[in-house]
Amino acid sequence: LEQRWHRGSLQLQSQERQLEALTACYQKQQKLDPNRFPTFIDDVICTFKGYAKMLQNELSRSNRRTATLQLEVLARFLETPEVNEAFQEGNWRWACSWEQGCISAEQALVRLKTVFPTVAAAAEAAEVADRARLAKLARLAGQPGE
Repeated sequence: LEQRWHRGSLQLQSQERQLEALTACYQKQQKLDPNRFPTFIDDVICTFKGYAKMLQNELSRSNRRTATLQLEVLARFLETPEVNEAFQEGNWRWACSWEQGCISAEQALVRLKTVFPTVAAAAEAAEVADRARLAKLARLAGQPGE
């Protein structure tokens, strides 16, 4: 039990470091080029697409756990207030540009086939991780899980 707790603690620390690095990089990008932030967020999301595919393909339990942990980092990054606001603003701009026909099919496909499904997978992974943590806390407290 102690080893499992230690391993979980290390994973959480790793996630925290990844989240801090992503947030710091985002803030630096904001200072350097505020007009590029929607593209930057899409680029970050695209770096997690492999984990979204791992989660969809239902590989081994170990691979699914890795994908869930990584996608949880993305979900937490996107939930950061300033990132969330910028992502929403970028989505509105994208939708308006799409309606006006100002977006190429290639640009649209990247968002439709990569960005949006990866964000959905990250939200799912965060929900799964939250449920697992609650069940674990309930077990530790001697209460039956959900």
